[in-house]
Amino acid sequence: MRRLAAILAALALPLVVLAPMSSAAPPTLTYGAHVASLGWLPDVASPATAGTTGQSRQMEALRIAGGTFGSDLSYRAHVANIGWMAWVGPAFVAGTTGQARQLEAVQVRLSGASALAYSVECRAHVANIGWLPWVRDGSTCGTTGQGRRAEAVQLRLVARTTPTATPTATSTPSTTTPDLAVTGDTGIDDPAAAQVLAGMARARTALIVGDLAYDPGARGRILRVRQGQDPGRGSAPAGQSRGAGWRRSLRGLRLLPP
Repeated sequence: MRRLAAILAALALPLVVLAPMSSAAPPTLTYGAHVASLGWLPDVASPATAGTTGQSRQMEALRIAGGTFGSDLSYRAHVANIGWMAWVGPAFVAGTTGQARQLEAVQVRLSGASALAYSVECRAHVANIGWLPWVRDGSTCGTTGQGRRAEAVQLRLVARTTPTATPTATSTPSTTTPDLAVTGDTGIDDPAAAQVLAGMARARTALIVGDLAYDPGARGRILRVRQGQDPGRGSAPAGQSRGAGWRRSLRGLRLLPP
C-alpha cells in the first residue's frame, strides 16, 4: 500500500494557481471647467463631468491636460459675442475668464499617432436642453448661434478598431493580342525573321522597320517593304506578294493592316 501511495505521489502534478493577467488601464483625459461665480472647479478624469448641472451656471472656459498624448491633443471654444477662438494645446485655457462670457461649445481633437489609436469623444450639457449626444474627433460639442450656455462637458477616449484588410483579386495578365509589333532590321534571312517575329509578340501584324514585314495571318509570309514602296499597290518586288493585305499610312514607315 505504501509503495502504491509513493507511485501515485510521484505521478501527481503540482497544482498551479494562475493569477489573472493585469491589463493596462485605458488612457484617460484630465480636464477642468471654469464656471460663473465659482471659478475653476477641481479637475476630473474622463468620462466624469466638468462643470455643473441643475444650477443654471454657465461654463466660461475649459482646460484639458495632455497626459500621454502631449501635443497631439488640441481644443477650442465657442464663446458668446466672440465666436470660435483659436485652437490651443494641453493645459491652455479655451474660452475666457473674468469676462462673464458664456462658453457655448467646444471642439476637441487628436492628431498624429494618437489619432490613429484613439478617437476623443465629447458631449455637453446645454441650458434648456440637457445632455446632447456624444460627438467625436473635432465635431462641435454644444450649440452655436442659439445663445445657449454650456453648463458642463464630459470627455472620453475610444480605441479605434483596426480595419480588416479586404483581399484584392489577383489580376490576370491580359491575353489581348496587340495589333502591331515593331522591331529593327534583324539582318537575318526571311524564314528566321518570320520565326523571331512570330514568337516575339504574337501580334496580329509584325513589322521590321526598313526591310521586312511579317504577317502571321499569311502563315509566315515575308513581305519585303522598303521606304517609299507600298506593297499593296503596283508591281510587287521579288519575293513579295501583291495585294498581301497591307496598306501604308501617309507618314513615315508606319504600316497598318487593312
